[in-house]
Amino acid sequence: MANVSLRHHVSNVRYSFDIATDFELTSIRSTFILTVTAIFSGISPGLTAFVLVAASKFVNATHALCRQYGQIQLDFVSVERIVELLQLPQESKGDIDPPASWPTYGSDIVFENVTMKYAPHLDPALVDITCTIPGGTTTAIIGRTGSGKSTLALSLLATLEPTEGRILIDGIDISRVNKQALRSRITFLAQEPVLFPGTLRHNLDPIEEYSDAACEGVLARISGTSNATSALVGGRPWTLSTEIETGGKNLSHGQRQLIGLARAILRRSAIIIMDEATASVDQETAWEVQKLLRDELTESTVVSIAHRAEAVHGVGNCLVLGKGRLIRQGNPADFGSGSGGGSGVNSGSATPSVRDGDA
Repeated sequence: MANVSLRHHVSNVRYSFDIATDFELTSIRSTFILTVTAIFSGISPGLTAFVLVAASKFVNATHALCRQYGQIQLDFVSVERIVELLQLPQESKGDIDPPASWPTYGSDIVFENVTMKYAPHLDPALVDITCTIPGGTTTAIIGRTGSGKSTLALSLLATLEPTEGRILIDGIDISRVNKQALRSRITFLAQEPVLFPGTLRHNLDPIEEYSDAACEGVLARISGTSNATSALVGGRPWTLSTEIETGGKNLSHGQRQLIGLARAILRRSAIIIMDEATASVDQETAWEVQKLLRDELTESTVVSIAHRAEAVHGVGNCLVLGKGRLIRQGNPADFGSGSGGGSGVNSGSATPSVRDGDA
């Protein structure tokens, strides 16, 4: 839709420019013709001057009218965009307001014959997924590119509704849950965390739900897992008053991911989804962060999209996807030879491994 609006805007600008150019050329031609006619027709100088002035005023007035018309067209581009947005299909708000304690810690996530499509004319991104993610465990989702890892994780936020089947969290179908309540109670950690201009305190707790002491405690634990350089901003150690630029431009990618992890630890949601939240952190720090998450989020259900073999280290449950289907589920330590090369698990390996380019 944005591309369509941009094309409309460019075409309107070009149209206005073409009209303005045509009127400039018309003005030049008409003035030249009237001048030549007045010279060779023997018209008096006074009448010639009158005709030229009248023609000039007419052309200027018409030109101004043309510019106004073009400006009105440009102004209505915003109205056109609003109309397009109003015509977009609206997602259902949900008819179930869950209790304040939902989802409870240790609650299972159940997929019942879930099939999902991004559009009615496209092939399913997930096909007949039936599985249970045990509550209070860390589950890794692995598979090749296009296997449906991100779709499976994002389905827990109800950004897409299943075309078939349903997803239950703590016994409630999330397609019927109030979307604001659902998304505010699940923590999603993307590879590129969203950071705001302001202090580190504001970025950890934007709506000021927690005390300064709680924020300082989380910051101290995260800083303790990183090496000396990753805990510095501008040569200074992290504090709640550390200034963060728009989008975290004064931080490295790994530092931004550490702040995202700090948010998750501070919130301690019952369900946490991580899209390889330590992908840009050095391996030593990544191991320490994984240990910290296991220690701090013992009651939470953690779903991690694995792009690297290190991401499945120490997890208790693993889902292997291939072409939108669930190929295997279980403890990674139980995955031996014969797991299937198409699943993203190396044959003959004791633990699943995501090959280069498989995610």
